Amino acid sequence: GGGGRGLAEFLVYACAAFLAAWERELLACEDFQELLLFLQRPPTRAWRERDVESLLSRAYVWMRGYSGAQGHLRS
Repeated sequence: GGGGRGLAEFLVYACAAFLAAWERELLACEDFQELLLFLQRPPTRAWRERDVESLLSRAYVWMRGYSGAQGHLRS
């Protein structure tokens, strides 16, 4: 159940995976404005289907790992 909620949760992890992919570049930003400009136009022009698949796979693994850990903590 909760398909919409599941998608919303997955999108959080997808965003985290996207930010992790650009960690060095984001940390190198001098100020908040530079950070926002980078995020508005990330260098994904050369990305291929496999790059997107990799990012989404990472997000899915993180979500399943975290959800599994949370379920274990509730038991």
